[in-house]
Amino acid sequence: MISPIVMGILLGGLYALIAMGLSMVFGVMRMINLAHGDLVILGSYLSFALLANFGLDPIVSLVITVPLLSGLGFFIQRFLLRRAADISDEAPLIIAFGIALILQNAIQIVTDPQSRGISTAYSMASFSVGPFQFPVIYLMNFVAALVVMALFSIFLKKTYLGRAIAAASQNKKAAQLMGINTKNIHSAAFAIAMISAAIAGAFLDDIPVPTNIGYSIFDNCFRCGDHRRSGQPVRDLSGGGDTWSGADPVRIFFRIRRPDAFRLFSHFSGAYRET
Repeated sequence: MISPIVMGILLGGLYALIAMGLSMVFGVMRMINLAHGDLVILGSYLSFALLANFGLDPIVSLVITVPLLSGLGFFIQRFLLRRAADISDEAPLIIAFGIALILQNAIQIVTDPQSRGISTAYSMASFSVGPFQFPVIYLMNFVAALVVMALFSIFLKKTYLGRAIAAASQNKKAAQLMGINTKNIHSAAFAIAMISAAIAGAFLDDIPVPTNIGYSIFDNCFRCGDHRRSGQPVRDLSGGGDTWSGADPVRIFFRIRRPDAFRLFSHFSGAYRET
């Protein structure tokens, strides 16, 4: 009984890592990025391609995949979502839905629909704690989530751009009155959110995943984070902090539905599954 609980907590670090980027986009732009899960899968398959063709370890390949996904995120927000937001509040949601479908089918065309995973020196390794054994990659997932969470927290609190992102997420109009260009902040926040997607994709490579699992990843991780604001990434690891009646990290793994914001995309979920 202890072993599955510990493994669930360690694996939950991967979900929390993905949820950090999802929370940043929602906290700043008030938009649910339906393509977030498929962008994670894109990062995973990019890492796989770099390993298969150039022998780069998935962790080392982050030097390439992080700038690529960050640039792609900046492009998506700057030239697609920003213009869609001028049309209506629902348009960015529809655009993100379309991007998710394009990414999913593009990956299937370039590769194939079969699940892909990689074998590294640490992907099959395990460590023992007393009579129990746990996969090393699960521990790496959890440690990576802690490191990224700490770096995000420092960035948001200690840098001008980070404080501007936090301010825009808390009160957009007040941030504009203080001279913050919120449109540029939206692009920067989306690009930064893709950093967590790229890192999560690299660690997801060690777990065989099909190309069409993007929505399931999004669905699980949407329920993990605190999507109200972007100033405290630690809330994503603790299942939303005071959004719940008491902070309890175990809530991440039990997939309890969040009452806030979930209704905004619920009518899209059925159509996404059918597609």
